[in-house]
Formats: sequence, C-alpha cells, structure tokens
Amino acid sequence: MPKIHQLSQHEIQKIAAGEVVERPVSVVKELVENALDADATQLKIMIEDGGRKLIRVIDNGYGMDVADAHACFMHHATSKIRSVDDLIQLQTFGFRGEALSSIASVSKITLITREKDAEESLKVELEAADEKSDEQVAANVGTDIAVRDLFFNIPARRKFLKMRETEWRQIMHFVQAMVLAYPGVHIELFNDGNLVLNCPGNDSLQARCAQLWDYNLAQQMLPLSINNTSRGIAIKGIVSRQQCARYDRSGIFIFVNRRWIKNHHLVRALLKGYQNSLPPARYPMAALFITIDTAELDINIHPRKEEVKFFHPIIVESLINQGVQQSLAQQLSNNNKVTEDDSVVQLPSEEPFVPSHARPPDTIWMAQKPQKEIFQPNISKKMLEKQIVQEEVQHASSEANEHPLLADEQVSVVSSPSYIIIGQYHKTYILLEQVQGLLLIDQHAAHERILYELFAQRFHDVAVVPLIFPTIITMTRDDAELAERYNVLFHAHGLMIERFGEQQVRLTATPVHLQKANPHELIKQIIGWIREYDAVDEQEMQKLLNDKVRAKMACVAAIKAGDVMSLEQMNNLIQELYKTDNRITCPHGRPTSWLIDHHELEKKFKRDYRSSMRLFD
Repeated sequence: MPKIHQLSQHEIQKIAAGEVVERPVSVVKELVENALDADATQLKIMIEDGGRKLIRVIDNGYGMDVADAHACFMHHATSKIRSVDDLIQLQTFGFRGEALSSIASVSKITLITREKDAEESLKVELEAADEKSDEQVAANVGTDIAVRDLFFNIPARRKFLKMRETEWRQIMHFVQAMVLAYPGVHIELFNDGNLVLNCPGNDSLQARCAQLWDYNLAQQMLPLSINNTSRGIAIKGIVSRQQCARYDRSGIFIFVNRRWIKNHHLVRALLKGYQNSLPPARYPMAALFITIDTAELDINIHPRKEEVKFFHPIIVESLINQGVQQSLAQQLSNNNKVTEDDSVVQLPSEEPFVPSHARPPDTIWMAQKPQKEIFQPNISKKMLEKQIVQEEVQHASSEANEHPLLADEQVSVVSSPSYIIIGQYHKTYILLEQVQGLLLIDQHAAHERILYELFAQRFHDVAVVPLIFPTIITMTRDDAELAERYNVLFHAHGLMIERFGEQQVRLTATPVHLQKANPHELIKQIIGWIREYDAVDEQEMQKLLNDKVRAKMACVAAIKAGDVMSLEQMNNLIQELYKTDNRITCPHGRPTSWLIDHHELEKKFKRDYRSSMRLFD
C-alpha cells in the first residue's frame, strides 16, 4: 500500500501560512504595506485582543475593482511582478502574492474596496480561504479589510501565541516604524477601542518622534547624512545624543529603500559609532534610511521580507559607523547645550555607605553578635594564638558591646577563629589572613550576593517604605502603558507604582533596601528587560525578569567600591557571606573572592614554601 500521498489544497495553504503568518503583527505588516503600496495617505489600524480577535486596516488608497478583489486572495496572485527578473528592480513592499492567501486560509476575512471612479464598493467575505459571499455596498474610496479569529482553524498554532500584551507590543513597534518611514501619511492606531496613536502627516522626522514619544525626546535627536557616491549609497536620518539612552534596542529603526528591516550587523555598526560615548548596557535611539540601488541587495531571502542581504555589507556598515561619529562630533563642535529632562537617562550617583547602626532593622546589618564557627579550616594552636592582637577598648557604658570597635583601629579580634581581618584595600577589597593564604573579598560583589539571596527568600514578603511625597517618573507613553500592565511584577519586588497620566507613573513606596537609591533608573531598566524578553515563553519570562530585578536591586542597594567600612562592618559582611548560598560569585557572575595561597606567595618571593610552613606548627 502506498505511503506517500498528496495533501489537499486546504492543508497545503494552512502549512504554507506558517511561513508567512507567524503572529498577529505579520498580518498587520502585510495589510499596512499593501495600503502604502496603494498610495494611501490615511491609515486607520484597529486591534482587538492583541490581534487574535480583530485586525482591521482602513485606507484611502486607489482600491480594487471586482476582478482584483476576488483575485487578491488567490495563491501567488500579484500585481507587483511578472517574472523573477522583476525582483531586481522591485520598488514595492509585496511581490510574491502569497501573504493574503495565507492569511485568508487561517482566519475569517471581510474585504470592502472601491476604486476612485466606481459607483459602488464590493464586499467579499471569506472563511478559511473559502469565499462565503460577495455583494455591492456603499463605502469610501480605498480598502477596508478586517481579519477576525486568527488561527481559528489551527488551535495548536493559536495556543502558542504570546500574551495579549506581548502581541500588542509587537504591533505597536511595527506601527512606530511605519510612522517614521512615511511621515506624510496620517496614521491612527486603536487598541481595544482606544485611540493609542494619532500621527497626522508631517514631513519632519523630528516632529514624527515628538508624535510617537514626546517633544523633549525629539529635541535630543541629531541629524545624520552621509553617502558613498561611487556605490550609489546614501544614508540619512536622526540619531540620539550621548546623553539620551535607553535600556533596550527598541528605539533603533533601520530602513532600506523605505522598507523596515532587521539586521544585527547594521545595528552593531550603529552601536560602534557610540563606542566610549554611552554607559554599558545602554542603547541609543535612531531612525536611519539607507537608499541603495536595488541591484546592490537581495530582498527575497526571508519569507516575511523582514531581512535583506547586501552584496557589499562592509561598505554600508562602515558608512553607518562614520555617520554616527560625524553627527556626535558635530554636536560637540557646536557646543550645544543639552537640556536635562526626564527623557534623558540620569545615572544615579553612588550613595555613600550607610553604617550598620543607621540601616533599617530588617536588613542584614541589624545588630547581632557574629556567628562563630562559620568557616572552620584545620588550624593549629599557634595559629589561633596569632589571632589575639591588641586593641583599644572604649568604655562608653556598662551595657557596651562585648568587643567594642573603634573607628581608628587597624586590626581587630575576630569572633570566628578562621580568619584575621587585615583591613580594606583601595576602599574596594577586604583583606583576610587565613591558614590557606591571603583572601581578597570584593565588598560590592559579596554584598550583592547577600542581598540577592535575601530578596529571593523574601519574595512574597518584601519590606517597603511608604514615600511621604510620591515620586513622579516621566517616560514615553508606550513605556508607561507597559509599566501599568506589569505593575504586579513591580509590586512583587516592593516598587509600588501606579499610572499617573499618559506619560507618567507615580512611585508611592520602595523596598527598604532602596530607600536611598534613585528609582528612575531601576524602573526604566525593568521596562527595558520586559521588552528584551518579549519573545520568551510567559513562565520563563517571569523567571528571567525576577532574577534580573533581584540582581539589579542588589546592585543598587549594595556597598559600592570606594565606600569606607569599619572593621565591625567588614566582619558582619564576611559572616553573612559565609552563611549565603552560591557565595562564590555575585548575581552577575563576577567572583566575590580570590585566594592567594601561601605556596604562590612564597614562589613570588623565591622562598622555600616547606620551611615557611614550620612557622605554623
């Protein structure tokens, strides 16, 4: 009996749809690009339930006649090309003719379209690519296409769509790109019936930035213009100043012949132009438009036409790098004064180290006697005797501590017999004498690990401090909406935020460990991580975000390099570190300590290691 059989046309279409229609934003992209190819100057985009329930695009383009309205849903039916040779000189978005047919095979579609000189419009309804009805109706010139119940006939595919908010952000990001690429087109975007973006046509790219984000941010953008006449390559656009940075790459848009593309090599060239100008893990904003001869690239390498291949990529990357450097250099030469505002990321200054007696009672610095026998290597009696050193004792009261510590002490009696605190080196490292050798502890990395584990243990019971005067944090409208949707995540970590206007959130309480820290950076960093993990599974996303937030909170609240510590504080830190799991590294993977053993030291000084060990017998 034969094992090979031919699939039905319906099954072929549903399988092929997976290559083109990955998620709701793929549908939005196809419909919007078709409208722009039809010379539309007005676009209205309506989204419901992240695109699952409805994706509707209304345009005022030239519309279609009756024959084209029926033919547009046929597989590989297109008005853009006649043969494969036409791909070399392609000037439009769509060209393969498989997108609309693929969308129709996995959804329910209603199409209403009318040409300029037609008296009536045609309405066509399809379900899973089967035409259900067509009729004459009254409508404006242009095309109105609604896609409902995406993947209704492929439950397994629908199941793997991300959260509604995640799918919505993907759509929002694409529409932002189209707003930048087509400044003369009036674009409106609705989400669940609410008007989210209203961008009237404007030829200024900076004005488009103000429409998408805010006026202050638009003022931080610098013009960029560079070209290579011998290759016919021109790059124009805008890039942000060094003082304006984001925590993710969502503000970087690159277009090739007005087509929005994804190319990490070009993004890397852009970032290279900012080398030594931006802090680590910070990213600029940019909208770059590359104009190049169509014979110099291949746009047919990706099923969804999201990527292009350059025949001379190094030349394009080099131009981007040079263009960014020139724009930044021109800004410096003009000696422009940068206006400080909330859209500019302010890196918080390092807070001075807070002594143990001044810290909140539920932190690791709460008064307690150091625990003995925390780390107990095998040492001899003579080694123990060497730990007894002289110290000055200040008798303040009869209830004074058993071993009072003075600010000008050089050495101290340590409760645990496993080490002797030598002191603090370069206000960064704690030096310990141990039987194994000299141990250096990075005070910041060690405190980070301690606080990280503490935050993990108290995940459901975070101590917070209400703010007498709530802090207002200004951000983009999209970021404010994202913060509102993920406020459960913020609240779980003690950051009590609430929406306060279109472009602001209000912070009413902070974790007790962060009461002296600047919350602006942390909140905006968390929003950046939410965008970064957008494509990850929801459960895995929550885990990654929790780890990132705890690590960041630990970093912000921990002792900094340069903080002066007393011997008591150093001893408390060491004791807490040895009670902490995973104490070998900080949450970011850096080592918390480094041991230089006696053998290594003796070799450096060319001494006999075995004879020196007799001192400890």
